[in-house]
Amino acid sequence: MARQAEVSTTFRAEFREELQALPAESRARLSVLLNIGREACSATLRTGPVPPSVEVRKDDALSWNDTTPLDTLALCDPRTLSQRYLERGLAAAYAGKLTLDTSASDRSAPNERPSVSERAWSRFGRELAGTEPSEWSWFACYKGGSGMLDKLYVRHGNSAWWSFATSIDRPLREQIAADRKRASSGGKNRHGSSLESLLTQEGAPHRRALHRALTSVHARLGKVRSGANDPVTPA
Repeated sequence: MARQAEVSTTFRAEFREELQALPAESRARLSVLLNIGREACSATLRTGPVPPSVEVRKDDALSWNDTTPLDTLALCDPRTLSQRYLERGLAAAYAGKLTLDTSASDRSAPNERPSVSERAWSRFGRELAGTEPSEWSWFACYKGGSGMLDKLYVRHGNSAWWSFATSIDRPLREQIAADRKRASSGGKNRHGSSLESLLTQEGAPHRRALHRALTSVHARLGKVRSGANDPVTPA
C-alpha cells in the first residue's frame, strides 16, 4: 500500500508539471471545459436525485455551490476526475459548438442570438453533460445494407426523445412510432440501454447532425472520435 501511495504521489507531481508546461491557450481552454463540466454536474445534483452511479462525498454538498473557477491544475484533484468534469465539458462543447476562447458572457452575447437549432443543440449538450451515460437509451434506423446509421434517437430516462439525421429534432409521437417500426426490421442491433453501446456505430456521411451527436456522445464517454475537431487545440 505504501508503495502504491508513493507511485501515485509521484505520478500526480509529474502530471502537474506537464499541465503547467502546456501553452497558455490550451490551459485556458481546459479550464473553460472543466468549469462547464462542473456546472453541468452541479446543476443536476442540486435539482434532482443523485444517480446511484455517481459517488457523492460528504463535502460535495458544499462544492455544488462553489463558484470559484477551476484552473487546469484541478485535473490533479480526485473529485474532478471522479465526477468527470472534463468529459462533461467536452460533451457540452462539441454539442453546442462552444467558443472556448471567450468568457461565458461573451458566448451568450444578446446581439448574437443563436438560432432555434443551435439552442436545441445547447440544451442537448447540457442534458448530456449533466447526466450519466448509463441512464440513456437509443434506437436507430440504418441506411440499406451499409451498416451505417441513417437516423438516431436518444433520450435520458423517460424524458422526450432527441432525433438526429440531417438536423436535430424533438420528433412528434407519430414520427417516433414510424421510425421504431422501421428500426425493428432487420437483424442488426438497432437499440441500446446505454450510451456505451453507441461507440461502435457510424453515421452516413451526409448526416451532419448525426455525426455531431455521435461526437458529443464519444466525448461524454472520454473517447476520441475520428475526424472530430478538438475544442482544446487551437484551430
